[in-house]
Amino acid sequence: MSIPSLSEAELTAMITAAEAELNPKELRLSELIKISPARWSGGDYGRETGGFWAVGVFGHQVLWYNEIEEGFNLSRFTIYGKIDDLWCNQDELNWVIARVMRFVEEGKPV
Repeated sequence: MSIPSLSEAELTAMITAAEAELNPKELRLSELIKISPARWSGGDYGRETGGFWAVGVFGHQVLWYNEIEEGFNLSRFTIYGKIDDLWCNQDELNWVIARVMRFVEEGKPV
């Protein structure tokens, strides 16, 4: 089965729509961790699509979109450009930003 690659324009539209739902604090946080969308490798998984779209960096964690599972994830990385832990969450971007905000405000693990 072939997975169609998500274009950067499609990804940007998804991000813009999600940002419209963020409260002001979450939007500021999103702006702080946001990076220009870039394809990061995830080992063998994701090769069909050329890797996964990384859209944010928070410490040693990358915020990325899994177009195979159609959801955003937050994973550790050791080497910039390579996702260490792959997840198949089907989370909305605003859900992930809200979890990161809770970590910043309350220290609850992301």
